Amino acid sequence: MTSDEIAHKVRELHGRPEDFVDGNLLERIMQYDSYELKEIPITDLFLGEWMVDDTMVEEMMQMDPDTIPPIVFDPQAGSIIDGIHRANARHNQGYTTIQAYVGVGEPWPLDEWEE
Repeated sequence: MTSDEIAHKVRELHGRPEDFVDGNLLERIMQYDSYELKEIPITDLFLGEWMVDDTMVEEMMQMDPDTIPPIVFDPQAGSIIDGIHRANARHNQGYTTIQAYVGVGEPWPLDEWEE
């Protein structure tokens, strides 16, 4: 899946569109030319990397686990690009793996990225 397709998916489900304007979410997605859907161990994730709203995690824990979208993961940085609440919900439910769109290849340096 291309980085443009991932950006489109994230925009559709992301609760904070201002992260695309004020934050570097789009830049972090666009670092990779493509992403591959994989099942990755939750132990590979730093679940406290970003601010986590416990209410959102609780709401996601009530959802059917089969309907929760994959997270987006930067394997070079070991960082969740999008999906920190989904990852925490899955962890709290006792799962050991999670579906993730994982960046493929070498990322572009963030300071060289142009929209």
